[in-house]
Amino acid sequence: MSHLNKEQLDGLIDVAGIDGTREILQAFWSSTEGLLDAMRDQLHEEDYENAARTAHAIKGSSANVGASGLASGARDIENYCRNGEPIDTFEIEAMILQFEEARQAFEEHLLSRAV
Repeated sequence: MSHLNKEQLDGLIDVAGIDGTREILQAFWSSTEGLLDAMRDQLHEEDYENAARTAHAIKGSSANVGASGLASGARDIENYCRNGEPIDTFEIEAMILQFEEARQAFEEHLLSRAV
C-alpha cells in the first residue's frame, strides 16, 4: 500500500512551500505520536469508545496531509472498535509501522521536490 497521497502532499507544498510543509508535518508527526500512544493505552484498557474517537482523529488528520496508509489503518481500527470486534496487537503495531514508513516516504518526497 502506498504510504502517501502525493497529490495531497503536493497541494500542501504548493500552498505552504517546502519549509511550511515541513512545519505542518512536524506538528502532525508530534500530534500523531501522542494519539498513537493514547490509542494503544485505550485499547489495552479495552476502552473501545475512546479508542474509536482517537482512531477517527488519526484518520482525519492523516488524510488531510496525504498519509493514506496511516489513514487506512486508523479507519480499520476505528471500525473494529465501533463494531465491538477484537483488535489484535498486530493491528496497532502495523499502524505504528505505517506511521514510521509514512514519515520516511514524506521526507523522501519533500527532498525530491526541494531540488
